Amino acid sequence: MFDILKNKRGMTLYEVVISIGVFAVIAVPLVMLFNNSVIMANKNKAKIDLNSATAIIVEEVKEAVKDRSNLPKYSSYNPVSNNYTGYEVSLTTLLGDAISGADGSHTFITEKLGLMGPNGPEELHRSISYTVKYDHENYYDPKYPDTYNFLITVFEGDKNIKNLKIAVWRKDSP
Repeated sequence: MFDILKNKRGMTLYEVVISIGVFAVIAVPLVMLFNNSVIMANKNKAKIDLNSATAIIVEEVKEAVKDRSNLPKYSSYNPVSNNYTGYEVSLTTLLGDAISGADGSHTFITEKLGLMGPNGPEELHRSISYTVKYDHENYYDPKYPDTYNFLITVFEGDKNIKNLKIAVWRKDSP
C-alpha cells in the first residue's frame, strides 16, 4: 500500500476497498458522536431556558412580596397576535386577604400568569406561565412570623413542568 507513489499504474482495487473501509470505520463513530452532541445541546438549551424562566418567576414573586409591589399578570399567550394582555396582581393584597380569611378561606391561588422577557412583550419566554398559591393554614409557621411560603407551579402550555416551594422573608407583615 505504501508503494503507491512508486507504482505508475495507481492503486489496486484491493487498496481502494481497504482505504474506503478504514475511512468508514473512522467516520461512522465521528458522525454519530456529532449527531448525539447536537441532540444533547438542543435538550440542554430547553432546560436552560426553563431554569432561566423559573429564576425570573421566583424573583418576581419575592420582589412583589418584599417591596409590596404588583406582580405583572398577563392573560394567556395568544400565538396569533404574539402578545399578552397586561394588567397586574398585588400579592400583598392577596396575602393579607388569605391571612385574615376575608374570602371565607385562608388560601389564594392566582390565575395563570404569563412570563415576558426583560424587554417586554417583544421577547416572550415560549408559552411559559405560572400560578402562585398561598395557604395560610398549611404554609404559615408561627415560629417564623415574618416568613411566607408560596407554592409556584410553572406551566409550559397546559403541561405542569415544575413545582417550587419558596420562602419569602419580610419584616413587617401585610
